[in-house]
Amino acid sequence: PGLAICIAAVVQIPKGIPGYCAAGSLFCACFAPIFVCPDLYMSTQPSPSTWPAKTSHLISRRSGVSLRPLVVFGTRPAAIKLAPVILECQRREDGISPIVCSTGQHREMLAQVLDYFSIAPDVDLGLMKPGQTLSGLTAGCLEAVDRVIVDQNPDCVVVQGDTTTVMASAMAAFYHRIPVVHVEAGLRTGDLTAPWPEEFNRRVAGIVTTLHC
Repeated sequence: PGLAICIAAVVQIPKGIPGYCAAGSLFCACFAPIFVCPDLYMSTQPSPSTWPAKTSHLISRRSGVSLRPLVVFGTRPAAIKLAPVILECQRREDGISPIVCSTGQHREMLAQVLDYFSIAPDVDLGLMKPGQTLSGLTAGCLEAVDRVIVDQNPDCVVVQGDTTTVMASAMAAFYHRIPVVHVEAGLRTGDLTAPWPEEFNRRVAGIVTTLHC
């Protein structure tokens, strides 16, 4: 059943945005089994004793409890690649209630994608400011996502790629002992300066990630 839902999600992705939709389809196929086939998810994970405190919540819907993933993105590529996951979660009626959070790291370009996929964020942080430094963005994102986690109490945090949003969101989730699901995980160059700061961002996210997709 999980595989069937993955295939259906891939087929239904719009074709109007070149370059990224195919990638988003593949990521959806990797990530969807967590939600649609919890038995598969359980069978492929380490012992629960090695997970963060809330990891068991990821499979709580086996007993009829709604799963509430917090999906965080801030750039256009991230939104395009996570759109299939968000839409599939929203389409289903068997206990998945995604919380969509936009940090607004690339506000103008991001708005085009959200309009295209008809996705309305539940939380819009609007973090970008004129002349903002990377340190300022990182600090602001960490604090803002931390507040969202406190307010929404999600079961896991889902991020994609290697942006500042990804690193800060993963850190905030870790501080709350909430599992992190990292889509497009594992890319490495072995050089912290190339790409900069993306190589650093994805390494930090990788350290605290529970599920690498």
